[in-house]
Amino acid sequence: MIKAGIRIAVPLLMLLLSVSHAHALYSYSDVVSSLEELCASASSPGGPQMRVVELGTTLKGKPILMAVLSAAPVEDPKSSDDVEEPAEEPAEAPAATAPEPGVDAPESDATEPAVLTLTLDPVDEAPAAVEAAIAAPPAGEDRPRRVFILCRQHGNEPASTEGVMRFLKEYATTEDPAKLEILRRVTFLVVPMLNVDGVEKDQRRNARNVDLNRDWLSQSQPETRAIVQAVRKWRPDLLMDLHELHPTDQTPSFVEAMEPEAGARGGVGAACNAAIAAVIGPLREQSIRIYARPVFNYREPRLAHRYFAVKEGVPAILVETRRAWGLALEHRTVVHYAAIVAAARYMAGYELTTPSRVIAEWLEPSANTAYRTAVAKRSGSGGDDKVAEAIAKRQRAQLASRKGKPASVDKKRAELIKKRAAQQKKKTPAKKK
Repeated sequence: MIKAGIRIAVPLLMLLLSVSHAHALYSYSDVVSSLEELCASASSPGGPQMRVVELGTTLKGKPILMAVLSAAPVEDPKSSDDVEEPAEEPAEAPAATAPEPGVDAPESDATEPAVLTLTLDPVDEAPAAVEAAIAAPPAGEDRPRRVFILCRQHGNEPASTEGVMRFLKEYATTEDPAKLEILRRVTFLVVPMLNVDGVEKDQRRNARNVDLNRDWLSQSQPETRAIVQAVRKWRPDLLMDLHELHPTDQTPSFVEAMEPEAGARGGVGAACNAAIAAVIGPLREQSIRIYARPVFNYREPRLAHRYFAVKEGVPAILVETRRAWGLALEHRTVVHYAAIVAAARYMAGYELTTPSRVIAEWLEPSANTAYRTAVAKRSGSGGDDKVAEAIAKRQRAQLASRKGKPASVDKKRAELIKKRAAQQKKKTPAKKK
């Protein structure tokens, strides 16, 4: 039986030399030239096969590119749903967001392992059956599973591009039988750089000053419309959205996905939870400080991983790496790369050596007792059933009351929370010195 745990073996330096010293950062032209080189090398019979598809163009006319990587040539799906293009809307200021249920202010502990030691290569054996939580391809589709990897929605978050380009280079040129076995079982659909215009200006937003990761419901931008059309066409079995936190945000790295109470229905919520576990477990085994964030409360699904799970029925996870406290790009790059490989091995059918569902021990230290109880019940690891059921009932009522309301509800709710906090502060008597 194959184990999907990433074992401790190789010093971090050996992994980072090829990541950080070959170039400074991937520019758009670097990505284009690298993809062309990989397509040329990944074309020999019996080896990896890769081609590049143009999904659309940015506001400034730059092609949005997607690499299709597998062990055999992959044709475009025969049919697709056309995406209705909504009328363009002016950019709106980012709405304040309220904290997730049970998660208080982020901790400020800056502790990170001084050295990561990872081995990310799969063992040379045939994979076992794929975990049941990830649904098989639809009936009548005899194909490998598909993983869609979306990078660089925000132009000033470089680690996702660095990590995914490392993955493409290693897997598109491999002769390793074990890696080829993964490519036979999984087709990778990789967008290394969505917000090209933002990258060239080193800014979060696109050329129209719109935050793409708040545009998925309105789809007012050509970049988001191109991805929605591609996802509807290819129907991936898992979507990974890779990001970095703001340099001043002390929140630890985390993986987030939607639960059924948050709107991920029809088995999608269970698949999302399993996908978090498939990434978090192996990475935490390597002492990588990363936490799980299953989302139980309904919110307007304007973010990519929320939109695709709730509105398109595609299991999706968000991977966020911390940049605060000067955490090096090399470290963040390795975390993204490791997350991709962990998900790839899971989708290929490798058995996990860690829990297959999110457990309470993986939550952020600041997560409160009620939140931990709900997660514990969901994972089957115990907890107060009455408390968990009360939480679930309240969240179901919240979901029912919030459906159909505009995105501005989140902003109003955050403003109300802020107002109440200010009122409470006034009521609290000042401590005598």
